Amino acid sequence: MNQILKNIFIISCALAFLACNRGVRGNQNLPLPQDVGVANRQVEGTATGDGLHYITLPSFGDSENVEMTAKDHHQTIGMTLIPSVAPELLRNVMPNSWRKLTRLTDAEEQIFIKENAIVLSKIEGQMHNEPMGWADENSYEYFSIFRQQAGNDTFYRVIVTADNTPDFLSRGIRFIHILVHQNALLVSTQYNRIGPHQHGLTTSFGSIDIIRGKEGARGILTTVVAVNVDDYNPHDWSISASRRNGRLYGHTTSVYYIMSDLPNGNRLPIRISTSNSLVDPDIPLRYSLQNAFDGDSSTIFATNPEYGQPTMYLLFDNSEGITRMAVINGHAKDLYHYRSHNRIKKLGVETLLLNEEQRRWFPETDREIVLYDDYLDYQIFDVNSPFRISVLSVYNGKTYNNTFLSGLNLYVDGFGWLFGGIDE
Repeated sequence: MNQILKNIFIISCALAFLACNRGVRGNQNLPLPQDVGVANRQVEGTATGDGLHYITLPSFGDSENVEMTAKDHHQTIGMTLIPSVAPELLRNVMPNSWRKLTRLTDAEEQIFIKENAIVLSKIEGQMHNEPMGWADENSYEYFSIFRQQAGNDTFYRVIVTADNTPDFLSRGIRFIHILVHQNALLVSTQYNRIGPHQHGLTTSFGSIDIIRGKEGARGILTTVVAVNVDDYNPHDWSISASRRNGRLYGHTTSVYYIMSDLPNGNRLPIRISTSNSLVDPDIPLRYSLQNAFDGDSSTIFATNPEYGQPTMYLLFDNSEGITRMAVINGHAKDLYHYRSHNRIKKLGVETLLLNEEQRRWFPETDREIVLYDDYLDYQIFDVNSPFRISVLSVYNGKTYNNTFLSGLNLYVDGFGWLFGGIDE
């Protein structure tokens, strides 16, 4: 048993994030240069162990130059391009993004493959034989491509699966999600990834959300929801998943990368830890933390806290320079939804200091903030970072007792609102 656990740990650490091993559409292999001179820096993963990567890749101009560069080399792509599904079929796995995606035409797919040959080679080279967890014996060798426009910025989402006809509406769907921009791989995450936990197993669901500013992308937000399971079922992970208050719940973390800093990697990402969120068995990311930062007041972050713990809390790490916080309270889709559910009445705000010896945060100062009720827009307050906010009391809902948060934004001196959309 010790040897098995040791192997599990090795596999988890070795996961860079991606792996694939067969040919492009029609089994037409595209030759690639063997030595591409890629600079690779791995960013520390989230608390759930999900690998987050930032990679700088050389740009090769047009597709003809890529083919000329590769002419004298023998390395080939081992992944098979499959037709992309309609974006609507991604609604359960990308609840915040599917409406923003566009399928590529056959010609656009071939152009992408040629212009991003080195990116695809890097993806394949870093894939592991068991990229989704030790219980998965599948080989992830099929990929599809979607485009997302954020103002002047064009992104491509590469989805890697073990099935050439993936069913993204199934609870058993598993895939690797990669974001590509300007011929560079920015970040990646995994969906329905199995891993060890101190009390058994955990399955985690990752999302990548592009935070849009006035003219282009403001930043990239990755979010992971990890759910404890007693006995993983490959067809329905929720059967043995942990429940609290009669509902599924999961540990949630987000990491925010400022877009202007991604090319040079000089800035540490802002890490956001929070209380456990509600989890929908069909749409695991439906109530998770990315909803607080997407600028859409109809999406909500909903918690399922442990008894005796705060109704909701958020801790912001690597957040120096934040001076203001903006909150959209409750379920702000409309007044009916707002009044039906609990919303925040009083927030506790703690400014924190890090004890280097104990590696723990301790409150230096704290204050209380009272939020207006029946107000469905941003309420703005002064704060000092790094800090933690906790819900101290709520306005009770007429029908339900879940506490919701529709929006949260943070202001950084010299940069503006991190998640855009307020004063742009």
